[in-house]
Amino acid sequence: MNENKPKHLELDNIAFKNLYSHLALKMSTIVCKNDFFNTVEYMKEYLPEYNIDKTLEFFKSQSAFCDCEILLNLLPKKNDIEKNIEEEGIKFEILFNENRIYGDERDFELFEGCHHETEIPCVIHKKSPFQYPELAFNHDNLIVLCSGCVKNAIKKFKEIKNKKTKNE
Repeated sequence: MNENKPKHLELDNIAFKNLYSHLALKMSTIVCKNDFFNTVEYMKEYLPEYNIDKTLEFFKSQSAFCDCEILLNLLPKKNDIEKNIEEEGIKFEILFNENRIYGDERDFELFEGCHHETEIPCVIHKKSPFQYPELAFNHDNLIVLCSGCVKNAIKKFKEIKNKKTKNE
């Protein structure tokens, strides 16, 4: 890359979505260190045409002071299809929480896990925010499952509840 080439000051929507997706995946496996390490690392590798310092200044002006706060405080602009997919994912997340048996990690032992790239991603709390409100915004309490896996879980939860009802 030519170092004299002027750098873009702000990320365009596609570049930001790619950074956001990278951070979402990366931050699901590590604890935030309250810095922009993963953002800078990604931008150096995949977005060298953008000015890192100016981008970080912009994030800070939007109340995002580290990698995880980019995920919490900044959302990529979505087109109508993406909005529909997100709404569908949220419906599955709500149904999952409404039908849980235990409300904690034991629920995940009741169904087969899977991950299909083509299905809608659903962010699920390991421990139900209804039973553990103090963990509602804790990143370590989140897991991403595909919609097919969530549908299977809901079906299994309902089967278990029906059996309990019949036995009572």
